[in-house]
Amino acid sequence: MKSILNYYMKQIFYILLFLTLTTSCKQRYEINGNATLIGLEGKKLFLRALQKNQWVNLDSTDIVHCEFKMKGNVDSTIMAALFLDNQNIMPIVLEKGNIKVNIDNSEITAYGTMLNNTLYEYIYRKNEIELEYEELNKNRALRMFEGHLSRNTQRDLMDQFDRLELKMQRLTDSFIQRNYDNVLGPNLFMMSYGNTNYPLLTPEIKEIMEKAPERFKNNYHEKYFISKARENMRRQNQNNNPISIEHNALWQ
Repeated sequence: MKSILNYYMKQIFYILLFLTLTTSCKQRYEINGNATLIGLEGKKLFLRALQKNQWVNLDSTDIVHCEFKMKGNVDSTIMAALFLDNQNIMPIVLEKGNIKVNIDNSEITAYGTMLNNTLYEYIYRKNEIELEYEELNKNRALRMFEGHLSRNTQRDLMDQFDRLELKMQRLTDSFIQRNYDNVLGPNLFMMSYGNTNYPLLTPEIKEIMEKAPERFKNNYHEKYFISKARENMRRQNQNNNPISIEHNALWQ
């Protein structure tokens, strides 16, 4: 009887040990948000992650008194997004820690954990370049309206557009390469280069893939995108129409 009791006690001990180890492997996140944009009070926010080619609900919450909260566990760090109904309003990294979200007239940002800080530092710098581009475009439109857009001025403006485009490309490509080994690299690659239904192997994509580690190359979305891009390059060389991958609209 005693030996049987000892046997069952050991089994219970191993089960409890397994549950403890399993639980400790999960990463607990908590999202605390402020949403002061007019019209958001009482609205429902959805936390969704992209699995294969489909957005899957992870959580939802109501905005009450301009605040909202979510919390949960993930097996590993993942990229997700906050949705207002079916509108994707911002990316967010679900990782261990307390994630703070701010949604107001001046900014939409997530911070407080390492990868969210890294992501939104990139987005801040990207927005700065986009503002430069917008100001340059306004300047060009104003000169055209006033009739001051000479050939030399047009050439100078186009040079400035080219420099901004190169600045943006370098910012994005260097960010992807610095984050090959975490969720930011693969996801930003798809956000930047995967927002087309007709992928092609451009020189920029080739350079990123040549430098990428196997883990990055074997990511489901990258692998599928690159396979279709290579196929389209072959079809293009044979004067055939490229193949559409409609699910890529998810990244647009």
